[in-house]
Amino acid sequence: MNFSYFRYFYFFCLLSPIKSPRYCGYLDLDIWILLIFFLCTFMSIGFLAFCSLLSNIPHLTRPIIGFEEMACNSLISGVRYLIIEGPYENKICFLNFIFFYFGSIAGNCWWLILGFTWYLSASRKWVEEEIGKRSILLHIFAWGFPLLLVIICLSNNLVDASELTGICSLGNFSHLTLFWFWIIPRLLIILIGFFLLLAGFSSMCKERNKFKNKGTDTSRLEKFLLKMGIFSLIYLFSILLNSLCDLHHLIVLSEWQPNTINCKTKGGAFSGNCIRPEQPEPKLYVFGQTMGMATGLAVGLCIFSPKTLATMSSLSSWKNALVCFWPLQTKKSTIINSSFKKTKQQTLLIPPPLPPSFPPQSPKNNLVPTSSITIYNSQHFK
Repeated sequence: MNFSYFRYFYFFCLLSPIKSPRYCGYLDLDIWILLIFFLCTFMSIGFLAFCSLLSNIPHLTRPIIGFEEMACNSLISGVRYLIIEGPYENKICFLNFIFFYFGSIAGNCWWLILGFTWYLSASRKWVEEEIGKRSILLHIFAWGFPLLLVIICLSNNLVDASELTGICSLGNFSHLTLFWFWIIPRLLIILIGFFLLLAGFSSMCKERNKFKNKGTDTSRLEKFLLKMGIFSLIYLFSILLNSLCDLHHLIVLSEWQPNTINCKTKGGAFSGNCIRPEQPEPKLYVFGQTMGMATGLAVGLCIFSPKTLATMSSLSSWKNALVCFWPLQTKKSTIINSSFKKTKQQTLLIPPPLPPSFPPQSPKNNLVPTSSITIYNSQHFK
């Protein structure tokens, strides 16, 4: 099927908050796949890529800025110490925390929105108009919830720096902060999004079986499901491994803090009465940081796929490319109307089928039943 004159129509038909059902009514299997892809995945994955970039900015700038400039404060004497509470004296640490924490939580929120819109369109059969009416609420949740957590953490001086990476984040020295402001929000959001995606996949598999029973070629739908399945597995697998490493760090902190207090009450570390816990494994921490950055790999596989790049390169200007992330209000109705006219002209160029011959042809032996002759003559003379 040729999508050359449909490319603008589908973008604006999907993302525009004001639509007409007659423009979106020409649906076959290929167009249905395209609708699901751009409505449920492309915009959410685009914001996932943006959030992944934000969360990885501290990792990219650390070799340039340096460990001490990023993770340490300075005394009047010039002695530097690791930031344990509050980043206000170190502006670089303050900015890095905002980029890392806000980008990570916002990316998880867009994962949840991806699963939510997928579930509504594939399982609940919501049309795009209904989802488009609530797009503002989705944006408020995706950006407002991480911003609220950032404000709470900064107002309570919960930010600290990692001894290993130098990145300012949460829960490096406090197990309660790590549990309530990092592990719990991420796991809840990721698991809810996963179950919504799973329900959407189940519904789309049922739709595939229906199309197969009608004799429709479902190879494009199967490729689309395979692509989304690979993306979901890579993203979910990396997030879960990163969360497991965070749980290991939580266990280390929960053992370290009471042992440290007990050691101080018994005369200090050199009194011989201290029970020291096992040293944490640096390899697990490095592995956890790697898995945290590996979520961008899943997003990159979708964003930089040949088909997506070809679709984006076919857009005439950067303004039309921005429609993948936010609906544009300029000249949308003109483009939709022109696309509809082109579609109508294409259908008018197809010659109509010839009417059937009348009266019907007689059988080969030229013997026609008298009942049929009587019916025909009676209809003819009426």
